[in-house]
Amino acid sequence: MYVGHFTDPMWKNYALYRQGKYEAAAENYAQLSTAAASFGQGMAQIKSRKYRDAVRAFELTLKRDPDY
Repeated sequence: MYVGHFTDPMWKNYALYRQGKYEAAAENYAQLSTAAASFGQGMAQIKSRKYRDAVRAFELTLKRDPDY
C-alpha cells in the first residue's frame, strides 16, 4: 500500500501503519477527531511500544464512542 495513492486521511494513516511507520501513523491519527482515528492511534502506539499513550488513546476512543 502506497500512502500517496489515498486522499482520505484514514486510509493514508492505515497505509503508514501497514508500512510499519507507526509513529507517523499515530501522529496523523491524532489530528483526526473520530473514535476510529483514536483507536488507530492507540494501535500504532502499541506497535511503537508507547503503552501509556496507547491507553490514553483507547480511553479517548471510548469517550468519543462508548460502544466502540
